Amino acid sequence: MSERYSNKRMLIRKGGRFAKATAADFGIGGACPTCKHFLIRVYDGDPNASTIDPRLFRYRCFTCEPETEAEKQVREAKEAAEPKFSLATFLDRGK
Repeated sequence: MSERYSNKRMLIRKGGRFAKATAADFGIGGACPTCKHFLIRVYDGDPNASTIDPRLFRYRCFTCEPETEAEKQVREAKEAAEPKFSLATFLDRGK
């Protein structure tokens, strides 16, 4: 079952061939030329817009270019709005 295809893929599923996963599939665009950390794909447009503009995506190094205060506030507001899961709340709901 460890047979390889001509393109070095190893998965065999009902005769189909699947592409090899790359770092770009996970939003990683290489390494920063300055600090050698990962470049992560971010969206610079309005996240609440009804349509997403693909031209506003870019790769960004969070070490050389940290989050701005506005980005921190948006992230913290989003995290505060999400319900927190804990084992205690799960067990309390079961009663």
